[in-house]
Amino acid sequence: MNTLPKLIDLIGSIRFEIRNKGTKSERKLPVLETENELIELHVEGDNPFVESSLLKFNNKIVKLQGVRKEKRLIVLTSSIKIINE
Repeated sequence: MNTLPKLIDLIGSIRFEIRNKGTKSERKLPVLETENELIELHVEGDNPFVESSLLKFNNKIVKLQGVRKEKRLIVLTSSIKIINE
């Protein structure tokens, strides 16, 4: 039986961290820091080496929705709401 992915709501701080340090894949990757975990973020259609759709949310506390896909959260950018400025 094929089921639709479950959309989840999260609150946390978005920041860009250097990941895969020392490899050809080294890059600043957006992560969401919640009370319990650090989750890598991706926006479908964005270049995974830039994630330009999330740059304006850097160092902001946000509420967002997304779908878990392995160790990443695929974010719906239309759902992102800034909680603090």
